[in-house]
Amino acid sequence: MKPVHSLRFPAKMRLRLDRDFRRVYAGKQRVDLGFLTIYALSNGLTHTRIGVSLPRKVGTAVRRNRIKRLLREGFRLWQKQLPTSLDVVIVVRPHEPKQLKEYQETLMGALRKLEIRCMKLEPDQTQNHPKDDSA
Repeated sequence: MKPVHSLRFPAKMRLRLDRDFRRVYAGKQRVDLGFLTIYALSNGLTHTRIGVSLPRKVGTAVRRNRIKRLLREGFRLWQKQLPTSLDVVIVVRPHEPKQLKEYQETLMGALRKLEIRCMKLEPDQTQNHPKDDSA
């Protein structure tokens, strides 16, 4: 029997298309934390979607994949406490990989700030709401 409140991370919660990334960047709502820059934009959906961008400068493929896994895991575990209806892009800067808890706390704080900023935007500034593909 499947739990009612699962902590799955289905494909509908991931940003994968280049146009989605570009739309979030164009929204110009960001928080710069040194080792991470987090962009967000309202998406008009009932859930938050996340995308991660890691340039090769961050390190070897092993390091980049570890950081990406930790960020996604932090999002997955705290998805019920995070703001909803946002598209989020996390741009990683070169740094030593941190512990999962530090990534979680960083994401939580930054997303709360970004949610407030996105709520203040006029409706026409959150252009091109994506369609919910979960059918």
